[in-house]
Amino acid sequence: MLIKKYSIGEVAEMCSVSIKTLRYYDQIGLVIPEFRNEESKYRYYSKQQMIKLFIIRQLRKLGFAVKEIKELLENLNVEEMEEAVNNRLEAIDSEIKELEMKKAIGENLRERLKRGGDILSRAEGIFSDAYMDTMDNIKLEKIPEGTLLYVREVMKNYSNSDVSLAQWITITDKCTERGLIRKSPIIVTYYAQPLEQFLMKDTDVEFGILIDGEIEENKDFRKFGGFDAVTKIHVGKYSDAVNSHISMMQWINQNGYELAGPISEEFIVSPVDIDNEEEHITKIIMPVKKLQA
Repeated sequence: MLIKKYSIGEVAEMCSVSIKTLRYYDQIGLVIPEFRNEESKYRYYSKQQMIKLFIIRQLRKLGFAVKEIKELLENLNVEEMEEAVNNRLEAIDSEIKELEMKKAIGENLRERLKRGGDILSRAEGIFSDAYMDTMDNIKLEKIPEGTLLYVREVMKNYSNSDVSLAQWITITDKCTERGLIRKSPIIVTYYAQPLEQFLMKDTDVEFGILIDGEIEENKDFRKFGGFDAVTKIHVGKYSDAVNSHISMMQWINQNGYELAGPISEEFIVSPVDIDNEEEHITKIIMPVKKLQA
C-alpha cells in the first residue's frame, strides 16, 4: 500500500504551523520527519505525525511549554493527558484572577484620577490657599456603608504631613494578597482628638481600603460609613490640610452639630499617585450628629 507522505510546506499549510516552527520541532526531537528521500535529501512527514502536530498545536494554545509537551507526549495516555490539562486549567484560573486583580487596580486608579480631574476642572482657580480656609467647600452628606480592610497602630510622633508609606504599602499588599477588589482610595482614620494628628504626638491611626463584597468583621475588616458627615475637599499641599480641618470644626460649631466619631481622610489623588502637590486631592470626613435642642 502506498504511504502518503507530506512535504514540510504541505504540513505547514495544512496544520497552520510555520516552517520555522517545524524545523525547530525537528531540531529538538519533538517531531522528526519520518521519511527521507536519499536522492533529493528531502524529508517528509507521515499522516500520524500530522495528527501529533495537531495535538501539539492544541496544547500550545492551552499554554503548555514545548518542553512540557515533549515530556507529555513520550508516554501519552488519557489519564496523564487529563491530569496535565487539569493542572493547566488551574494555572489558567490563577492567571485570570491575577489579570482581574490588575484590571481592578487599574480601574481604581483611573476612577480616582478621573474624579480628581473632574474636581479640578469644575473648580479651576478657586482652590487657593485663602479658599481652603473658608467654609464655602463644606457639605453635609450621608457616607455610604461599606466593608473596610484595615491596619491600625499607634504611631510615634505622628505627623500627618508625611506620607506613611510603609502603612500604605502594607494595606495595599494585604488587599492584593487576598484577591480583594478595591472600591476606594486609601482612607486614613485618626482615633484622636480633633487636630491632634497635626501636633507631632503619638497617634492611633488606621489605614484602610473599602473592598467589594460582604466579609465578616474581624481584626482585619470592619464596617465604615452609614453615618452623616461634614465633608470638605482639600486641594493642594497636604501639609496645609490643617486649615481645612479648622474651617470644618468652625462650621460644625456654628451649625448646631457635634462630632460623632473619629475623623477620616480619603486620598482621592495622593502623593503616591501624582508628585505635583498642587493636584493632590483629599476628602476630609467628620462624622456628626445634631445637637439636642
